[in-house]
Amino acid sequence: MGRDAQGHITLQGDSDAAIVKGLIAVVFILYDGMTAADVQAFDVRPWFEQMALAQHLTPSRSQGWRQ
Repeated sequence: MGRDAQGHITLQGDSDAAIVKGLIAVVFILYDGMTAADVQAFDVRPWFEQMALAQHLTPSRSQGWRQ
């Protein structure tokens, strides 16, 4: 994670697991162009619940965003 010249968060990530790679892409899309303050203020959990992604994940894979 880093910041660009305007203070927007820049993210990098990858995974060998296709489902995790897809989740990383979704998170990157959600946080694209946000500042650190925007990220802190944004609660991603309701957004993921609305998309019903948890039903497709094992408990260990969904644990991180449910906390």
